Order: sequence, then C-alpha cells, then structure tokens
Amino acid sequence: MLYGAHSQAGMLDDILDWFSGGDETQETSKADPESETSIMTSAVKSATAAAKSATVNAGLGFMPKVVRALGVTEKQSKGGLGAIFMAASTTLAPEDYKLISDTVPNIDSYIAAAPPTNQLVGGAMNLLGGSAKATAAANLVTQFNDLGLGADTIAGFSQQAIDFVKEQSPEASSKLMGVVSEYL
Repeated sequence: MLYGAHSQAGMLDDILDWFSGGDETQETSKADPESETSIMTSAVKSATAAAKSATVNAGLGFMPKVVRALGVTEKQSKGGLGAIFMAASTTLAPEDYKLISDTVPNIDSYIAAAPPTNQLVGGAMNLLGGSAKATAAANLVTQFNDLGLGADTIAGFSQQAIDFVKEQSPEASSKLMGVVSEYL
C-alpha cells in the first residue's frame, strides 16, 4: 500500500510539473527583457487605439448633435464647424492647433466643407493693420453668410465646438475658446 501511495504521489508530481512547465522549463523561462518591452509596447498601442476609437465614436455624434441643437442643416452644420476650425488653424500656433485637430476626428473634412474665405476681406484687413484673429473673425462672418446663416449663429456653433473639444481635451478647448471668444 505504501508503494502505491508513493507511486501516485510521484505521478501527481509529474503531472504538476508538466502543467507548470517543470523544473527544466522554469530555469529557461526567465523574463526576457525584449519580450517584456514588446508586451508593454503592445499594451500602450492598445490603449492608444482604444482612446482613438473613443474619440472617433464621440465624433460620430458631433454633427447630428449640432444639427439638433441649432436647428440647421447637415451642410450648414459641417460648414459652420469647418469655418470655426479653419479660423483656429489660421490664428493659432501650429502646436496649439494640433491640440484641437487631435481631438476632432476628420477635422479636415469639416474644413473642406466650409465656404472659402474671401480674399478681399483678408486683404482689406491686412491693409488696415488687422491681426490674424481679426481677419479670421471677418472671414467667419462672410463664411456663415455664405452658408445662409447670420453672424448671430456663430456663438452657437462656437459653443458646440468648444463643448465637443472640451470633452476630449480641456487644454484644446481653451485654445479654441481664445479664437472665438468675441462671439460667446
């Protein structure tokens, strides 16, 4: 009977060694720094992708929300937001604008939907010694008029854009607020 118990204990040890990798495997399975780095890199990439996915998903509801909130058409919504983002791109330092563009999925499609700026307005503002911000403000009024919207709607669009950007990055929203503050 003692032999049978010892034999079963030996067999149990063999089974446990097999599942755990055994003594031989344990000696060779010390942590490989390269594989740990690879695992960390993979985890960071996954977290970054998840954050981007959350931003994209938030962006999908952005334009319909503006349409509902302001009672405008989809074309007016996209064009008005694009005009605001265009004003930000022309008045902010590149690194400040990047904060905004990183928070708005497909920001270039919004800018492309904005009516073109009026070169005469920009030229006149430059001749009068106007700043880039003053030129952008004058262009915003012209662009909103081209969309069939009055200058009085710029405030609503500005607030919608600021609120959306703020959900993603409070720092970026403060940069955008600096661009459109005179309309709020």
